[in-house]
This record gives sequence, C-alpha cells and structure tokens, in this order.
Amino acid sequence: MQTYTCREFNQYTSKIQKQARKEPVIISNRGKPDQVLMSYTAYQDLIDKKPKRTIADAIGYSDACDIDFDPPRVEISFRPVDF
Repeated sequence: MQTYTCREFNQYTSKIQKQARKEPVIISNRGKPDQVLMSYTAYQDLIDKKPKRTIADAIGYSDACDIDFDPPRVEISFRPVDF
C-alpha cells in the first residue's frame, strides 16, 4: 500500500485516485496515517466480508442468552436545593 501526504494528495489528486482504483492508498496527516482511499468496489468487498457481530460476540459470550441479569433496584431520593 502506497502512502501519500495530504500535500501530495492535494497536488496529485488525479494520479492518486487512479492508483486507488488498483489498490488502497493511505493519506497521512502530520506524519501519521489519517485516511484510506480505495475504490468503491474494494469498499463494498470489505463491507460484505465483515461479519455482523453482536455485543455478546464482541465480549466473547457465545451463550449470552443464558446469562441472568437482574441488577438491584436503586432508590434515588431528592433533597431541596439550598441557594
């Protein structure tokens, strides 16, 4: 993957866009990778490959439906404000 600075991207936009049709291109800002430019087809392929995850999948519980969650009820009392 080729990396270009923001300044190079502004100067050579057309050239970099043509390259992004072939492979993703990284645009850096102040020396750090900031954005990725890729073709729409490559983006769609990336989205289609990404599995749909639930919160339970993300934290590693495959049987999340079997977890009993019954938090204690919290009583909140209000008091008058003293100005």
